Amino acid sequence: MTRLARHFAGRLRGILLPLTSTVLCLVIWQVSVDLFSVPNLILPSPSDIFSTSS
Repeated sequence: MTRLARHFAGRLRGILLPLTSTVLCLVIWQVSVDLFSVPNLILPSPSDIFSTSS
């Protein structure tokens, strides 16, 4: 692997890892709100947030 390919692979990993973890956290949050009927005392569910921002 060339230096340029390693450089871009590292940068891509640096972008995809936080993005993937953010999406995973939002999915877990939404599932916990739907499945366990968690009240939205502090923050509403992600689907409520994204539906009002559009």
